[in-house]
Amino acid sequence: PDYSGTAQVEGVDCFMDAWVKTTADGKKWMSFSFKPKQKQPAPQSPRAVSPAQPAKASGGFADMDSDIPF
Repeated sequence: PDYSGTAQVEGVDCFMDAWVKTTADGKKWMSFSFKPKQKQPAPQSPRAVSPAQPAKASGGFADMDSDIPF
């Protein structure tokens, strides 16, 4: 974006981005984007896994080889 900032749209706090654009005949205009600010969840500390006891596969991608039908 050429410009960025914050704005309040209908009582909602938003992030704002703006771009300066030019038409084919040379007239300048601006394009805007507004995104509501959202509360970020508190960061969670990663779970520690002991190298002597690796986590067991519980299905999903770690256990794909045994379920391939071809």
